[in-house]
Amino acid sequence: MKPFKDIFLEELRGECRARGLKTDGQKKDLKEFLREEIGGIQRVPAMMFFNQEKTLADLGLGRHCILSITNIVNIKR
Repeated sequence: MKPFKDIFLEELRGECRARGLKTDGQKKDLKEFLREEIGGIQRVPAMMFFNQEKTLADLGLGRHCILSITNIVNIKR
């Protein structure tokens, strides 16, 4: 998932403005500013995929670490 792959220049400026970053420059410069700001985060945790507005605390997972590679399996005993 590449969040800035097909984004327009004005959308990039809006994202930068929302984060208090510089908004002048070329598209590649703005992409780099955003890339540095978000620190490479590109994946939404699986439990939040269909409702990304909720926080981990809203889902009762505020104290849990969820990795994008973790499988959640229902084990029957």
